[in-house]
Amino acid sequence: MADTKKCANPPCVCKPTDGSKYCSAYCAGAEERTDVVCHCGHATCDGDVSNVENQIGTADNA
Repeated sequence: MADTKKCANPPCVCKPTDGSKYCSAYCAGAEERTDVVCHCGHATCDGDVSNVENQIGTADNA
């Protein structure tokens, strides 16, 4: 069975490092906040604010 564990920060889709619930210090601090987008900074995170902004910009230009 494939490892599908993801970061415990709900909007983040990154995989945490071994033994951690979170992929970054930003996401670890998210327990104290409610975010609708992620700010982890990982280029591959579909929930990262920069990727969401790019997706919105792409949709607006279509």
